[in-house]
Amino acid sequence: MKTIITILAAVAVVQVALAVWAFSGKTSLNDQAAASSLLAFDKAEVDQLVITDGDEPVELAKKNGKWLTAGDFPIEEGKVDAMLSKLGGLKFGLPVATSESALGRFKVAEKDFERHIQLKKSGDMLAEIYVGSGAGARKSHVRNGSQNAVYTAAIGSYDIPASLDDWQDKGLLILNTDDVKKLEISGMTLEKVKASDSDDDKAMEWKAADLEAGKTLDQQALKDAISPLVNMRISKVLGKESKPEYELEQAKLNLKLVHEAGERSYQLGKIKDTEDYVLKVSDRPEYFQISDFTAKNVIEKMDKDKWLKSLESEPDAEAKAEEKEAPSEVEKEVQVEEEKETPAVESSKQ
Repeated sequence: MKTIITILAAVAVVQVALAVWAFSGKTSLNDQAAASSLLAFDKAEVDQLVITDGDEPVELAKKNGKWLTAGDFPIEEGKVDAMLSKLGGLKFGLPVATSESALGRFKVAEKDFERHIQLKKSGDMLAEIYVGSGAGARKSHVRNGSQNAVYTAAIGSYDIPASLDDWQDKGLLILNTDDVKKLEISGMTLEKVKASDSDDDKAMEWKAADLEAGKTLDQQALKDAISPLVNMRISKVLGKESKPEYELEQAKLNLKLVHEAGERSYQLGKIKDTEDYVLKVSDRPEYFQISDFTAKNVIEKMDKDKWLKSLESEPDAEAKAEEKEAPSEVEKEVQVEEEKETPAVESSKQ
């Protein structure tokens, strides 16, 4: 009996040992697989990207250290680098499929996919990846373009915009408010000069030599007017050709400003039969679409009546002195009452 118990105990120990070995071996295999990079490329070497979602491909190129669209329009700074870091950091585990017939099912086939991204250097392919159907929270089925194996990885089609509009830098025209030095609008020329009422050499104020008589500048209102102008974001790039419906001959706003890096003229008009506006600036060849809210805010605040105020005349010093010396009606009444009481007080003392 003791012999049987001993044998059974030995068998149990062996089973536990085998289970531990099998489990740890499987975990190590998964960990090793999950530690592998899906794509092998040097981010610094990539100078061209082609992104396709089944429609027209979006081509991005790096020129003189800056990423541009195919039409040489600037891309939002850091956006391409962020995507390349995302792609370069993708890890994968064990494949979910390896047969060519499964590629379509997971939408990573050569002609059936959610996203196809090609990374190139001087036209030569460095790496390519297909992003397919969803595989859970913030994950998708993916395939390295040089393989048939399908994996899951932490990326989604939303991480890889396939519309040119999504890559264009909508903040391209933004300037620093403090960098604006001169403004020409509505026949007026305004310049920023050292503040006359401050000992701080860095304190500045706006001055206008050709102000209307009896008018002065509301410094805060003018600052509030310039801010939305220089922080204006575009909604869409309309192209480089003027169109009749832009009606810029009857622009709602015309002005010119000088800033630290140069000068820029603005023409802002309403696009015919729409709620949107069109903007043309002198330092870019494109025409830009501006939202109704943004355009109206700029036009309203750049109305000079918003930052011009009447200059109230001050009474001269002599008039002030006379006004101060002359007693008021109340003071006169008090004085009379005091004079009446004075004889009575003196009689009581006697």
